[in-house]
Amino acid sequence: MSFWMIDGGTKHALRIMSVICSSSILLYLYKKTKAVVRYFSHTSELLRIVSIYSKPLTATDSAYVPSAHRLLYRIDQSLLYSKMLLVERRYIESDQKNTSDAYIKRILAKKLFREISPEATLLKQSIKIISNSFKLLHKLNELAATKYDTNSKTHEKMLTDFWECAMPHEQLFQRNSKQWQFLGFQGDDPATDFRGMGILGLENLIYYARTHPDSFQRVLANSHHPKAWFSMAIVGINISSFVLSMHRQRLLQKFFYKYGVSKDIYHELYCFIFDSFESRWTSQNESLTVMDFERFFKQFRVEFEARIVSDEIHSGEVFVLDEGSSVLSYNRKIGEGIVGQGMASGSGKRAAVDSSPSTEHAKKD
Repeated sequence: MSFWMIDGGTKHALRIMSVICSSSILLYLYKKTKAVVRYFSHTSELLRIVSIYSKPLTATDSAYVPSAHRLLYRIDQSLLYSKMLLVERRYIESDQKNTSDAYIKRILAKKLFREISPEATLLKQSIKIISNSFKLLHKLNELAATKYDTNSKTHEKMLTDFWECAMPHEQLFQRNSKQWQFLGFQGDDPATDFRGMGILGLENLIYYARTHPDSFQRVLANSHHPKAWFSMAIVGINISSFVLSMHRQRLLQKFFYKYGVSKDIYHELYCFIFDSFESRWTSQNESLTVMDFERFFKQFRVEFEARIVSDEIHSGEVFVLDEGSSVLSYNRKIGEGIVGQGMASGSGKRAAVDSSPSTEHAKKD
């Protein structure tokens, strides 16, 4: 298998960039430095970033690690902070069905890429993946805004499917029933609890119960602790809101570029967070009651947000329940197929493919 390759020094540089972007003073000085480098080297930051990953490998190269998601994140950040690309960035962030070649050509021209080159090919494929992350956000926002409709056969079928996945050994005797309260709904009609997150909240719960039944059933069982109980469905809807909020704030970019950009991968993160929440809650259940939920969940959110945006996601920390699942394997193949085309055309260069899948700076750079 071929990889994007990056040495230890470049990894250190990526960490430095994270520090620079968090400081307005450092970012200002960095922009000025880039302007000078651009003037004398006749290159742009974006071109220099992509060129790092397209360098030929020699017999003396060492300490290389797969890092496709690092490149995608660097390109994403460079596009975000480039004042020259405000119009093009807005197009990438839009809900257009296809990424316009005209906009990509403008980016190539402004950033001093040769239109026919391995670097240009790699940038084009990377922009498509970045654009897909925005298209996914638009799709999720639409689902969250779709109210549960009791007159919709599709919605009612989804609710029935959830019951069958969550309670495979118990029959639901009627549509409105106190049985729903065992799953953590507040009343006899679960539809009323989906008002906050719409159909997305229901889709998340169905995916969790169907795809990770062992984890789901453990969480359900522990939600009935005699003292530290919690309403599982309501917690699930709160987690739906939390994950979507992170995506809206662009906090999930590193996650998507590592695992893949798709709705199923989004669901996988939801499942991981639900499992993590329950594990932490249960580990402290001797000192907790349902009255502690708001405080506990707020702290949980703060700490998880810090983890998901840290460099740990670039290293060994896992943010899915099953790295060997078919969902992740499928997205890896998509990522390798799309991104791998990037450097395949480069003579004497390695194909830019990573085992991790894929589905912002200067005043004039």
